[in-house]
Amino acid sequence: HGQLLKFTIMQATAMRLSPDQEVSDKLGFVAKETEIEFHNGESGTVRVSSSKPIQRQIFAPDFNFEDLGIGGLSKEFADIFRRAFASRVFPPQVVKNLGITHVRGMLLYGPPG
Repeated sequence: HGQLLKFTIMQATAMRLSPDQEVSDKLGFVAKETEIEFHNGESGTVRVSSSKPIQRQIFAPDFNFEDLGIGGLSKEFADIFRRAFASRVFPPQVVKNLGITHVRGMLLYGPPG
């Protein structure tokens, strides 16, 4: 209540929205839903940890749809698929504030393979 605190982030993982996108871990955000706990460490310093770590990454950064071996699954389709799910990794309040609408479905047209 009224105290200014400064934190140093020791490690961060950035999310890649497409395989070719360059990512940076220089910028991030703390959402309204973020829960932070403070613990007094052995050295007298305060340690910050989360009581409910949330895994919001849907695909591993190096996941490649073409490796699945499904015929006709090109790089372009992989990009479309990633974008369809990209908005789902952000907290609901961020999605609402940015006015993002989730993709609800995808229509694939043409013969299989």
